[in-house]
Amino acid sequence: MRGQVAILDMNDTETQSTDSENGGDDSVASSGLRLMMWISFCFPLNLGTTAFLHEVIQVREEIAFLIALVIVSIVNFIGLRRFVYRQTSGSLSAQFGAFAVSTVVFRTLEYLGFLIVFGMLGWHYLLGVIAVMGLSTLVKHFVYRFAIFRRAA
Repeated sequence: MRGQVAILDMNDTETQSTDSENGGDDSVASSGLRLMMWISFCFPLNLGTTAFLHEVIQVREEIAFLIALVIVSIVNFIGLRRFVYRQTSGSLSAQFGAFAVSTVVFRTLEYLGFLIVFGMLGWHYLLGVIAVMGLSTLVKHFVYRFAIFRRAA
């Protein structure tokens, strides 16, 4: 039925909801706009956690960024599923599994990218975080939208 998608509650059971009940359009542009709003929360969390761990607690830059990636990954699943890609279909457990696998792949590539720009190219560590996370975010939007948090057909 057009305009209806499966939404999962916290008990992992399916319920039906219309687009208008969930805030309207879930086009690539709309989910992209919500992603930008979500990033305005998560990116400062990532950058701030990295900076806090290094500057205040004196954790090495490489370890500080790794810890921040883990924290933000957990926060991201919840926010992406509930806010950014809210018209999603599928079970919570299946989506979490796919998200976890993609997160390991993306976070590994992000960490390697950070090590390249920070360690090999000598960029300031915060500039490295900005560059790596910016590029990664563009790629992730399409993977999340079309592979992990896809809409019901």
